Amino acid sequence: MQAVIYCRVSTKEQVDNLSLPTQRRECESYCRREGWEVARVFVEQGESAKTADRTELKRLLAFCREHRKRVGVVVVYNLSRFSRNTADHHALRAVLGGLGVVLKSATEPLDDSPTGRFMETIFSAVAQLDNDVKAERTRAGMRAALDLGRWTWRPPEHEAAPRTCARRATGFRRVRERRGTAGHPATPRAGAHAPKRGPHAQKSALRGPG
Repeated sequence: MQAVIYCRVSTKEQVDNLSLPTQRRECESYCRREGWEVARVFVEQGESAKTADRTELKRLLAFCREHRKRVGVVVVYNLSRFSRNTADHHALRAVLGGLGVVLKSATEPLDDSPTGRFMETIFSAVAQLDNDVKAERTRAGMRAALDLGRWTWRPPEHEAAPRTCARRATGFRRVRERRGTAGHPATPRAGAHAPKRGPHAQKSALRGPG
């Protein structure tokens, strides 16, 4: 029987560390122990498992359809690499099952027994729980930063990041003084038309009229 391996990391930074090589090595070792020939390895670089709309995952499913008589198993390092959404996990599992393909984890005990299916559901739920907890912590951190007046989103590419959200919310932006040209008067600085106040003018203002 032939197997396909699916490896995934969720950020571009993780692409450069040892996560992907470790996943691949463990999956290949697992296939050797089980006596499965590795037909192909699909590597997802920097895509979240919160959704099933992933480039390499879709290619994996297409490959399994095309070689449904040869490929019998999909191997992942653990179920969090496959999906972090319980509903998506079971939907993808059903698609693979319709192709005659089973899902196996190199580090978790999965089988078709009642206990094995129960454990698979637990592992899938834990993967989603871990992702949901991280998302909630991120939102809490963003709310705390907003309370301190910090801007927590990326600015448009053509703009510099504002220092505080209050500055962004009021629409402040930096405008350079433009020199006048024919038919286009110069853009004045703020306060350019304000009268200058010398020492005598300031004394008169303090005395009041008359």
